[in-house]
Amino acid sequence: SGVFMESSKTKQVGSFTNSLFLNNTNKKDPDYPCGTLDPKHKTVCYRYIGSSSVLAQGGTNAEAFKRCLSVDSQYKQTCFWGIGSNTPHPGKAMSEIASDCLTGLKIDPQAYPQCISGAISFISQLNTGDPTILALFCGYLEKDYRNLCYKESGATIADWSTSPEEAKKKCLVFNDPQAIPLCQAR
Repeated sequence: SGVFMESSKTKQVGSFTNSLFLNNTNKKDPDYPCGTLDPKHKTVCYRYIGSSSVLAQGGTNAEAFKRCLSVDSQYKQTCFWGIGSNTPHPGKAMSEIASDCLTGLKIDPQAYPQCISGAISFISQLNTGDPTILALFCGYLEKDYRNLCYKESGATIADWSTSPEEAKKKCLVFNDPQAIPLCQAR
């Protein structure tokens, strides 16, 4: 999966790389190389490249989400997730990340939760051990989707923690009373 990650975006600096894949994109196939790969590699490709090339060519998040609608149906969810994982970067406000994902809800109801999951994945990597940033992100989401965020944050917090007790304590940062039991459920 590393080849796809490095070829799509250098998230640590929040800018696109001079990738062979991105510099040789085809306007007719912004998912290059995903669409050309053997099926066993497509899932990981869409997870890490997906529609990043749309953004690299100056497109919008809305265009990237729309592009995911045109990929094979079995990769659509992964493509949406990939947009979410490409959204966070150092210095980007949690409100802006949440807004970027909300764009997906207007395109396809499945896009928003997948984008949230992808965003949590990378937010947690950028802020390992700091549950307050996850709580902040969840607070900016549409109310009907916050439970998903609380559950996924709980799984991430459990992964960071050395014991179930530590994870439960870290979940106390959430202000929403519904959040704590969902976060601690893992």
